[in-house]
Amino acid sequence: MAECKWSVQTKPVEAFAASELANRASGTRVPGREFVNSSERNRFMDLFCRARFQTAPPSGAYIGVYLIPALDETTWVDGSSSVPPPESLMLAAFQVRQSTSQQIMAVTKVIIPPVRFRLLWMNATGATTTTNVGDNQVFVRFYNEEVL
Repeated sequence: MAECKWSVQTKPVEAFAASELANRASGTRVPGREFVNSSERNRFMDLFCRARFQTAPPSGAYIGVYLIPALDETTWVDGSSSVPPPESLMLAAFQVRQSTSQQIMAVTKVIIPPVRFRLLWMNATGATTTTNVGDNQVFVRFYNEEVL
C-alpha cells in the first residue's frame, strides 16, 4: 500500500524586497519577486505574513496576497500596483487585529500552479504600515507530497 509523506520543504524566502512594504497606505498594491514554478513544479506553498501599523486598523481589515501568473511564461495576467487583480487570483486574506503591535499570520498548504508567477500584496486595512523595514513582510516556502 502506498504511503504519502511531505517532501523536504524549502526554507522560507522573502516574497518582497525588505523595504517595499514599509510605510504603505491602505489601498496600496505592491508586486513582489518572481517565482518560476514551471521548472520547480512544487505543488504547495505556505505563506507567512508580518504586519505592523502606525494606527490600529478597524475591524474586518486584512492584507491580501494574490498570485499573478504568466501563463505563457511571458505575458502577465492583470494585477499590479496600478491595475487591480481579479478577485479569483487571491491566495490569502490575512485578517489583522485592531492593534499597532507586531502581528504574525500564516496560511498553509496553498495549491499553486506549475507556471511562472509573482505575488501581489494589497493593504486593505484602513491603516498605513510602519516605516520600520522588516515590520511588514511576506515569506513563502514550497513543497510537494511524495508517494512511497
